[in-house]
Amino acid sequence: EYDVLTYQGYFHYFDEQAMTDPMVVDTGLDGSAKTMVNKFTARAIEEFEKANLELKPTAWSFDAVVDAIAKMDLEAEDGLFLLISPADQAKFRKALKDDLKYSEGFVRTGYIGSVCGVPVIVSKAVPENKGYLATKDAVTVFIKKDTEVEQDRNPDTRDNKFWIRKVAVVALTDATKAVKITLTPGV
Repeated sequence: EYDVLTYQGYFHYFDEQAMTDPMVVDTGLDGSAKTMVNKFTARAIEEFEKANLELKPTAWSFDAVVDAIAKMDLEAEDGLFLLISPADQAKFRKALKDDLKYSEGFVRTGYIGSVCGVPVIVSKAVPENKGYLATKDAVTVFIKKDTEVEQDRNPDTRDNKFWIRKVAVVALTDATKAVKITLTPGV
């Protein structure tokens, strides 16, 4: 059972600000959109956390990635990805230095390489000592109401307000397509 949630971004500016800096409105809309995407991402991580399949290695390693893939019991390993936190990025790179395959074209997007053909993606939404190996089928975003923008303006103060919202459900739709990896150092 899931709740339908409203994801909303808000910003305001004064006419004088827009006259001084013509990018105020574009920057405000962009920031609001990013806020909504970050909320969707945080909800997706909450759903990955509900995965039934779990692995508790003591550290990041090639074997940990292989074991996580094996837990999924897939016919084909296409479409897999691994999410890790920025706090684990250095540990991950050091532990898998010879096994991590780099791809220059994706470095700008948060992709730090691949292990066993699985792209590794760093996200601030992932907690430290956690990782999620999954396919896109694991978590789904059901858009219930597409993006709507609402504006209000006070002509006396020249204050402009914008609300951007989207109504959606973020749900774990296939628990067999995600493995929750929890590092347990010292165990």
